[in-house]
Amino acid sequence: MDIIFDSGARRSFDLVIGTDGLHSHTRRLAFGPEEKPPYDAFRSPEARRELVASRLPERSRHVPRPVAAMREADDLFFDVVSQIHLPTGSSGRVALAGDAVHATSFLSGQGSSVSLVGAYVLAGEPAARADHTEAFAAYERLMRDFVETNQALATTGGTFVTPTTHEALDARNAARRTPPRSPGARAAPPTPVW
Repeated sequence: MDIIFDSGARRSFDLVIGTDGLHSHTRRLAFGPEEKPPYDAFRSPEARRELVASRLPERSRHVPRPVAAMREADDLFFDVVSQIHLPTGSSGRVALAGDAVHATSFLSGQGSSVSLVGAYVLAGEPAARADHTEAFAAYERLMRDFVETNQALATTGGTFVTPTTHEALDARNAARRTPPRSPGARAAPPTPVW
């Protein structure tokens, strides 16, 4: 494939692997433009701020300060909670990996895991097969159930990020207050009594 970079440089490659994230430029070039969400709130920064503020309970003692800070921030980041569902992750000599093809949404808490497993599988398949179309098909077949299972975590509420009951919220908050121990770490020695 002959590729022309933004800088104007030209290079030739046997395969192109797009790992450029949720709003993948490579995916757009290989598969066409992504659908934009039909929300008027995305049109202006002020509309975005109003949308966020309108969704937060005013009675909560924790909400007013962050909302006030958001209203004054000049670098507000705003995007939709998104997933990528494609019938195939390859087109010709182009394959996608990570969020470019399997975005799980941050609500699943599994984005990095899915991306790392996908990169590992995608790296191995061309090495194991003579033809890139067979390699890309095997990659997609091996990843499908794993991706669908992890994407479902964002919508079923079965994650640490989005507890759906008060009990799950309490358990999550308690776990966050208890620092994790590193593998192989020893328990703290007992406090001496004087």
